[in-house]
Amino acid sequence: MICPIEYPLPSDAAGLTFLVVDDSTIMRRVVCNHLKALGITTFLQAAEAETAWTLLQSSPVDCILCDWNMPGMKGIELLSRVREAPALRHIPFLIVSAEAQPDYILEAISRGVTNYLTKPFTGPALHRKVAAALQVRRKAQAGANYP
Repeated sequence: MICPIEYPLPSDAAGLTFLVVDDSTIMRRVVCNHLKALGITTFLQAAEAETAWTLLQSSPVDCILCDWNMPGMKGIELLSRVREAPALRHIPFLIVSAEAQPDYILEAISRGVTNYLTKPFTGPALHRKVAAALQVRRKAQAGANYP
């Protein structure tokens, strides 16, 4: 996929590590394939939010894409944990969910989500959301207060 000029990925995007969290193996594969089309090659995957939390304790991650509804801990709970952890709170966090109701989106915003993408989605839509999230990451690295 060619990156539209209005949504360029940072030059270091290919070297970043993305954590993809979804209880659906197929959905994790779809997300990773779209990211690969953007030139991103390093992924960690988790089928449960609790597993993702464990990975975050031991592996450096540059961006998280997480489903809302999963068995056990929900994606929104993982988001809260990430935002409460000083060492992790700077990581861009995208919720990728079939939950499109405004109440869900507003709750995610109130908990510090970087961006929200509803399923089903297109490759270009994922690209726009990831590019925007990585811009937030770059600003945070430059010293801007986030979240």
